[in-house]
Formats: sequence, structure tokens, C-alpha cells
Amino acid sequence: MASGENYGHFLLPLTMNQGPIDVQLAERLFALRSEHLHKRRPERHAIRNLLAMLAFRLGHFDKALEYLDKILSPLEDPNNLNALANRQYMCQNLFRVQEARECEKRIVWLLTDGDTEEMETRRKKLRARSLAEQAFAYSFELFEECISFGRYRKSIELYQTAIELAGNVIDKEEMDEWIFTIGVASFIIYKRIKYVSMSDEAKTRLQTAINSFIQTVNECQDKNFVSDAWRHLGVLFKQSAEQKQSSLLPSLPDDFQEYVRKPGLCFEKAYSVSPHDPRILARHAEYCKNSGDIEKALELVNESIQLNATVFNLHAYCVRAYILIEQYKEQLTNFRTPSLTLLEDAEKDLAVTLQTFVTPWHLATMAEVFYLKALDRCGNVIKGKEGTNNLQVALTYCAKAAACYGGKKRPEVHKQRGECLCVMGEHQTALGCFKRAVDCEIANQFYKGSIGRLVIEYVHVLRYRSSTLSFDPPFLADMVYWLQKAAGICLSTGWILTQLQNLQQIPGFWKIFIDYCIKTGHGDDLESIELAACAEESRCKVYRQHSYPTLNEESVSESVVRKRCKSFPKVGSVCIDTSPTIQKTHEIRPQLVTAALSSVNLEASGEVQEDIVYLIYNLKTGNIHIPSKLSSDSITKDVSCKHVKPAPDIAFNQQLPNDFFVIYSDRASEWVQHSLLEELERNRLKGCIRHRDFILGKPNLENYSDCIKQSVCIIVVITKDFEKDQGCVRGMLMAMEEGKVVISILRESRDLPQLLKPYAGLDATDGTVDWARLERNIEQQINSNIKYDT
Repeated sequence: MASGENYGHFLLPLTMNQGPIDVQLAERLFALRSEHLHKRRPERHAIRNLLAMLAFRLGHFDKALEYLDKILSPLEDPNNLNALANRQYMCQNLFRVQEARECEKRIVWLLTDGDTEEMETRRKKLRARSLAEQAFAYSFELFEECISFGRYRKSIELYQTAIELAGNVIDKEEMDEWIFTIGVASFIIYKRIKYVSMSDEAKTRLQTAINSFIQTVNECQDKNFVSDAWRHLGVLFKQSAEQKQSSLLPSLPDDFQEYVRKPGLCFEKAYSVSPHDPRILARHAEYCKNSGDIEKALELVNESIQLNATVFNLHAYCVRAYILIEQYKEQLTNFRTPSLTLLEDAEKDLAVTLQTFVTPWHLATMAEVFYLKALDRCGNVIKGKEGTNNLQVALTYCAKAAACYGGKKRPEVHKQRGECLCVMGEHQTALGCFKRAVDCEIANQFYKGSIGRLVIEYVHVLRYRSSTLSFDPPFLADMVYWLQKAAGICLSTGWILTQLQNLQQIPGFWKIFIDYCIKTGHGDDLESIELAACAEESRCKVYRQHSYPTLNEESVSESVVRKRCKSFPKVGSVCIDTSPTIQKTHEIRPQLVTAALSSVNLEASGEVQEDIVYLIYNLKTGNIHIPSKLSSDSITKDVSCKHVKPAPDIAFNQQLPNDFFVIYSDRASEWVQHSLLEELERNRLKGCIRHRDFILGKPNLENYSDCIKQSVCIIVVITKDFEKDQGCVRGMLMAMEEGKVVISILRESRDLPQLLKPYAGLDATDGTVDWARLERNIEQQINSNIKYDT
């Protein structure tokens, strides 16, 4: 490790290293982080390294070097490896070659000088501090909050490595900061995945966060850390109780049991450490809002803003806006004439925030304000220009939110856009927005109610469009695909898909839907969908955790049955939860459970999948059945059962029959048909896929060859089973031999095929795709292929 390349921030996969930087967000980060530099706080070197990188990316070279020189000054940390490596990088790019060389030499000397115990201790300390400063950058870089949490996982990993490496050679103040920040990062991850109640990661993150914060309040002397730790504990204890996850809590000291029972007491402890702290008041207001105490929340947030109305307390303005919107909705729910003043005040608070802090969630909230202003108390669009103009403003804010970093991955952005389009009567387009929202929720385990709106929008489409849709096989196939996704969310979270009743009540439709599912081999999907609409006590769940199920024949009458099942070659665990009602009147026989479980092919994809297997328990017969498929992207059924929407009549390009051809394996077939085609063929592009456009009776390779030649560009969808399909591999090679532009979409976490690595593609491993970028690239390729007559 004798090279400066191993240290510093410029080679880390941070947002600031990946593209243009929003100057407004950067200025806010400078203001917020610089506030902590006035005192000798333990994280000051991590902050200066981060701000130095940001300043350099913005072209403020002198300011960047000034931050680093401060770190490396004699009274601070002249041996700071990250500061030296960052300075080396900057000087190289500024062609200050001699200074860059001096930084590199110093790094090498620090890491190799001497073999004494003292020198080894120094090296451990330097390396540990370097890791912790990089971890800080992952947690607190330009975008403090984002929909995904991969960078928070990385931050925790680096901090834990630093703690293990440092042992007791690091000052206690620094160690306290590391432990507290591990808690914050774990807290953020748990907030995202808390709905997956049996998730091992949910348990790990919850326990790590609580243990870190308890250690902070018991051992740390920094009042900011201690008060923040208390308010985090209050939120965690409340959320674990709401999610019925108290069993996931770590072993707690006796004096903390009262806080588990009464989480609000944690905020009183926070106030005792930092009285009248505007930040704590704003967070307590948010806590009260989520607890339903709107009056108390408004009182707290008003006090917070009175104490600090500056850029350092913008979160308080956001919280107050959310509270005012909730008050307005509550008035609507109670059939009272709502006060428009509430929305006007919420708009003002959000405007204050957006002056210095533009984020997709704030913009989506502003869109919601204008959406509500467009509706009367009955939920109908206000007649005249007022309603229309407000909806247009709301859609503009949705577009701004989607254009922000990470905006396209936030479900609330697509959901709000769909709601606007729905009341405007654009139901088919609204349905597409809700589908995007559901995809985002599934990808990020961040559920915002989009599944219910998706089902309701299907109802609207059926009621307001041609009745022939009820008999349209592609439409029914699309509905099966998306309802099954919605059912998957409900079954994994314990929610009930109550909105399905609206579909079932459409005269004659549900019988048509059932007949279609049975005739096309979607019976298992139908069972999953109907099960999701059942009350939770009538479900019998089998959770498969990381491994293979086992059962235990003893204690059959108990609510949790465990057994080692010889049908499965490896070790694991299964929990069968049955309701008290069922247990009193019916006995679930172990041999039936064993037989049902043994029918599940757990190794169909070559590796264990973390998911949930559901037992369908027939109360009349006592039989148990397991649907063979709950995953929407599982192996494709017979092509004869596929119903794909018809292709557009003409292609956007005027020279070839198709604008694009898609090469994909069976694992991605349903996603290609119900997501990719719908997104790209929605406007004017025409695609080509094998399940719809191959000529029957013609050899597959000949079909591949013809479709490639007849398409402007080729999209290759990469999944784990891609190479197993020789047609896919041959098709990809044909496309390259033909000289076509090949755009790869990586759908699952794996390496790209070697041939595709040199080419730019889309990473959709998080479940979302930048459809606008993909469509734009196809159109650009079409335009570049136009041949003009001369």
C-alpha cells in the first residue's frame, strides 16, 4: 500500500466524481459543513477533505488547496493520508508536478518508514483515519439523502474496518464520531427496508443503529452527538413497535426498557442535553406528525423556526409544509370545507426551502400542493382555468423533480405525476406513471402507496375506455404481470390489497380475468393476487431466509413449526405463521406441509433466492398448496401462452422496418414485454422481440439474423441466465458482426459479457431504467442513419 492511489477521495465512486454538480446544492453543502469547522470537532479533517474535493470539482482550485493545507498544517494533521493523496491529485491536474511528486513521496515514507512497534502503531492510526474519512464522504457527500442506500452500506463497512484496524490507538473523540455515524447510516438504511419484517438486513441495521446510539449516549461527551442519538432512538423504538418488529431489537440495558415502551421520552432526554435546539425541535415535530399529533407537531416546528430561520434549519420549513398538507387532507377526509390558506402557507415554506435546496422530494411535494389546489372538496378538477393551470404547474414540478439527481428513481415523483394525469382524464398515461412508481418502490424497498393507485387506475382504464379492453389478451396479460407485482409487495409486507375489490366489482370483468388466468397458465399468479386481497389472518406464510426450508414435526399445534426436511439438501429455517382462528378449528398436518414444500424447485436458477414462499391453505379440505411462481421475472411459460401488445404500424425511422430489436433470455421475457416495450413504444418507436415478431416455422437463428438487419439498433438485456440461451449469444454476435449499435441493459447484478464491456450501457440492477435516456439514444441513432438524397 505504498501508493497515493489507495487514498484520497477523487477515485471513490461518489456522486461528485460522476458528473456535473448542482451549484446550488454545493453551496448548501459548503454552508452546512463549514459551520462545524469553527470548533475543533473530531470530524473536521473529514469535512475539509470532502469540501476540498467539491471545491476542486467546481473549479475553485485555490479554495480546494486551502482546505487541504489547513489539514496538513503543523498544528492539525500533517500526516493525513487523504489530504496528501487529494493534494497530489489536484497538483497533477494543475501541472504542479513537483508538488504532486512531493506528496507521493511523503505518502510512501509514512507507510514504509521503520519496523518498530511505534511506527506500526502510527501506520495503523493513519490508515484507520483514512478509511473513516472516506466513510464520512460516503455518508455526507453532496446528496445527503437518496432513494438508494448502497453508499451508506459502504460507509458502514469502511467505518467498521477502521475501528477494527485502529483498536485503541485512535483518540476517544474520533472513535465516538465513528460509532455515531455508523448509527446514522444504519438508521437511514433501516428506514428504507423496515417494511420487510423478516429481512436479515432490517434486523442487522436496526440493531447496529440502536447499539451505536446507546453507546453514544452512555459514553460520548459531545452534546450534539448525544442529543442526536437520543432523538434517533426515539424514532427507532417507535418504528420498530409500529412494524411489529420489537423482537428484532437487540438486548437492551434495563434502564432503556422504559424508552422502548414510551419512545417520546427519548426526545425529552435530547432536550435535557441540548435545550431549545432548533434541529431537535424540528425532528420532534416530524415524530409527532407521524404519530398523528398534528397540533403538537405544529407547535414544535413553529418554535424551531422562531429560534432559527436560516439556511441551517431548512428541514423545519419542510416539516411544517408536510404538516400543513396533512391538515388540509384531514379536512377533506372529514368532509369539511378545506382551508386554502393551509396550502398557500405550505407553498411558501417549500419556496423558502427550494431557494437553496432543490431536491426531487421537495419538488414532488410542491407538485402535490398545486395538485390539491386544482381539486374541489369532492376531488374533482375545479372548473375553468384555475384547475387546469394548477395541474399544469404540478406537472411542471414533477418534471423538475424527475430531472434532479435520483429523481427518476423516486416513486413519489411518478405517483404524483400519475395522480395529476388521472384527474385530467389521461388514464392510460397515468397507468404508465403508476407502473414506474411501483417499479421504483420494489427496487428500493421504499413503499409510498403506488400499488393501490395502480389497481385503481386499471379500474379507471376499464371504465372510461372501450369495453373491448376486457377481452383484449395483451391488456389482460399486462394486468396479470402488474397485479402480481402488487401482490408480491403486499404478501412480503403483510399489507392487504383492498383496492382489488374495485376491480372485482366491475360487472363481468373478474370472471373474464379468472378465465384468462386459468386458460393461459397463470393460475398461480391469480392465487397470489387474490391472496394479497385477503385479511392477513387467513394467510399462511412460509418465510425462506437465505437458505433452504426445514421443518420440525414436534409442536404441530404451536404457531411456529420447525422441521428438518429431507427433501432439501441444505440447512435453513422456515416459519409457518397461522392465525389463532385457524389453529383453534383446523390442524395443519406436517406431512402436508412437507409434501407441499418438497414440490418447490429452490435451485431452478442455480442459486438460492431470498424471497417468500406462501402456502395456500384450503380451510374446507385442509389441503396445502404452494404456487409455483411468485416472482414476476421467473422462467417464461410456453410462447403459446404469451399475449404481447401489437407492434406499432410503422417505425419512426423511414428506412428499416424496426427502430430497435431486443435480445433477451427467458428470465427477462416478461419484463421486456410489459415494461420495456410499453415504455419505448408508447410514443413513436417500433420495437421487435422474438415472442411477438419472429416468423413461425423459420429457424430461430435465421429469425435473429433478419430482425437484426431490419432494425436500426440492438438492445441486449443482460440477466444471470443470458449465456445459457445460445440464441441470445449468437444474436449478440450477429449484431456486432453486422456493425449495429448495441445498447446493453444490465438487469441483474453480474459482470457484463466480455464483448459488451467496451461499450456504454445502462445499469438497471436497482430495478429502474432511465427510459428517457434510452429513447433519446435510439432516436439519435435513427437520425445519424438518415441518408439524404443528393
